[in-house]
Amino acid sequence: MVKKMETKSRYEVISELEKEKRNLLKQKDTLNDELFEKEKYIEQVQINKRNNLTAIERNKTDLTKQKENQEKDFKRKFENLQREKEDSMLDLEKKNEDLIRKEEDINYGWDKEIEKVKVEVENLKTTIDRRKSVIDDQVKSIEQNLERFGKIVENYK
Repeated sequence: MVKKMETKSRYEVISELEKEKRNLLKQKDTLNDELFEKEKYIEQVQINKRNNLTAIERNKTDLTKQKENQEKDFKRKFENLQREKEDSMLDLEKKNEDLIRKEEDINYGWDKEIEKVKVEVENLKTTIDRRKSVIDDQVKSIEQNLERFGKIVENYK
């Protein structure tokens, strides 16, 4: 079976090669945007971590103030409220321990997420460098093809 070869004009070939070159350069330009988004995500994760830790500190301060206020109240009503004081103090300590555990969990979770994203960013940088190199090679090849095509056309004139 014989395939019919499609003959393209010099201008069509050049146009297609130029279009491919533009597409490759545009693709190369968008790689930095992807890196920027990952770095922006790291910043947002760090902000979220700080906000959560600030809220924990505020809660710890509130608990301390609450504990002080209850101490004053217990002194005035000591005989009637001895049992209530012990229960309340235990509850506050448990809440404080819960907050400490939450703080540790938040630190661990956010630090783990930050490290994960940093690894992803490093991998992305490596991938981007490789992709840029491949694109540069493809662009160079296209330019060589354009140059050869130009010489072939000149030889036929």
